[in-house]
Amino acid sequence: MATLCTMVGRLGDGLVLAASMEEESGAARMIEPQARAKQLLKKLHFNSPPRASLDAPPHVIHYMVEKDIIYIVVSDKSTSQERAFTYLQQVAQEFWSQYGDRVQEANRPYSFIEFDTTLQKLRRSAGARRRVSGIATIKTELRDVQSILRDNIDNVLERGASLEDLEMKGSNLVVQSQKYRKDAQHLNLRSLYAKAVAGSIVALLLILYFFVL
Repeated sequence: MATLCTMVGRLGDGLVLAASMEEESGAARMIEPQARAKQLLKKLHFNSPPRASLDAPPHVIHYMVEKDIIYIVVSDKSTSQERAFTYLQQVAQEFWSQYGDRVQEANRPYSFIEFDTTLQKLRRSAGARRRVSGIATIKTELRDVQSILRDNIDNVLERGASLEDLEMKGSNLVVQSQKYRKDAQHLNLRSLYAKAVAGSIVALLLILYFFVL
């Protein structure tokens, strides 16, 4: 399986927990895929599809969300969805078994940077299986891929930005609504006070008219 990078992050705040880059790909070639993977970590939220393959020419970004952890692999277009998600499932199992109880305590990027060693082993293992399996696995690779969302990375990032704008507008609307409610309550109190004062004046005048004058 031809992978450029693998990344593990926390759902909610997009904190990068671990990552591994393909050493043979070259640093310059890795800049854009790595940047897009980090962007995706920030945009995914609790209502996002749990699995998706996103076209990011000339690559494809596959991601999986499990137990509030995001697993991402950037691969070339020759890598099938079946292989990509089989690999991600293995990454998820290994990561959870080693760090599952410490994920929420992480407070800095790459808190589990040593997981890179495991990721390299899993990547080599996936490549070895590809070489020995050959044509015999083609039918297996077609299984269940229809259920995985296919989209474009730019569309997803744009929707994420739109969602953030919508959430901000919603928050502003709530604040304005609360301010309006407080202003309305203040005006009601002033109105009641004015009515009470007016009533008191009328009562005083009546008393003066009938009992004093």
